[in-house]
Amino acid sequence: KKVLVGALKGAPLFFVGLLVGFPFLFTDISAFGRVFSGFMSELTHSKTGHHGLVLRASDTFYSYYLTNSLIPGMEMIPFLISIFGAGMALGHRYLKLIYIIIAVTVFYFVSELSPSKPFPQVDRYVLHCVPLLVILFGYGVRNIVLLFGRVDSGRAKIFGISVLTLVIAPIAIRAFNLISIIQNDTRTEAYEWMVNNMPAKTKVVSVGFGLYLPSLPPSIEKIKLPKVGHKNKYNFKERLKDIEADYLVISKFDSPSFRFLDKLNEDFNGSEKALDNLYERRIVFANPYGSYGFHSPTVILYDLGRSK
Repeated sequence: KKVLVGALKGAPLFFVGLLVGFPFLFTDISAFGRVFSGFMSELTHSKTGHHGLVLRASDTFYSYYLTNSLIPGMEMIPFLISIFGAGMALGHRYLKLIYIIIAVTVFYFVSELSPSKPFPQVDRYVLHCVPLLVILFGYGVRNIVLLFGRVDSGRAKIFGISVLTLVIAPIAIRAFNLISIIQNDTRTEAYEWMVNNMPAKTKVVSVGFGLYLPSLPPSIEKIKLPKVGHKNKYNFKERLKDIEADYLVISKFDSPSFRFLDKLNEDFNGSEKALDNLYERRIVFANPYGSYGFHSPTVILYDLGRSK
C-alpha cells in the first residue's frame, strides 16, 4: 500500500520531467505524433528481430544477455558475488534488496523475451541492470566478510580489501588496455593497408553498414553487389558469381557471428564460417583486446581470386 501511495505521489514528477527535458512535446503538437510513430516503429522492430534475425529467449536458454553482456561487462567473479548477495538478501528477507532483485529480474527478462537481439554491442540493452547488481554485489561482499568476524575487525577489513582488489583489478586492467589502443581503430589500419598494398583500380566489394566498415581508398574501384531478396541477402556465393571483383571486405560488427547462428537461420548462410569455406582470407585486422563499444571491429579481407 505504501509503495502504491508513493507511486501516485511521484506521478506528477514524471510530467515535470517531460516538461523540463522535452518541452517541445508541449509546444509542438506534431511532436507527439512523431514520438508515438517512433515508439510503434521500435515495437514492430522488437517483434520482427534486428535486421530480420529473430533470436528467441529459448534459443539461448534465456542466457543471451547474460553471456554476451553482463558477465563480460562485470567479469565473472563480481557477477557471481552479486548473485550470492541476492541469495543472502532473499534468505535474510531484506525487503529493500528484494525489490532490487525483482527489478533486475524484470529488466533482464523483458530484454531476453524480445526476439530482437541487436548486434554488434548488446550491452546497452541491459545496462540498467548493472547498478542494481552492484548493490547486490556490495551486500554479497559484506556477507562474505562477516564470515571472518565483525565487519570492523582487522581480519575482516583485510579480507574485504583483498576481495575488492581481486575484483576491481581485472576490470581496471581491461579498461586501461581498451583505452590504450582506442585510437588505433582496425578500420583505420585496414584503410592504410589497402592504400599501401592494393594497386590502383583493384576491385573491392565492401559489404555491410558503412560505419562498421573501413573506408575504401579513392584509387580502389568499389563494386556493388546486385540487390536480392532478403532470403538471399547473405548468400555471397550466389551474389558474387555474376560480377568481377578481387576482394571482399566484411566487418564482424555487421556479419552476425553468433556461435549458434547456422542452427537458427539458414538464410544467414553468408556468415563468417560460410565465407571461410568459400574463399581464402587475405588479411585480418583485429584488436588484441577485443572490440569496445563500436570501436575496432574485426575486419576481414577475402581474396575472391582464391576460392576453395
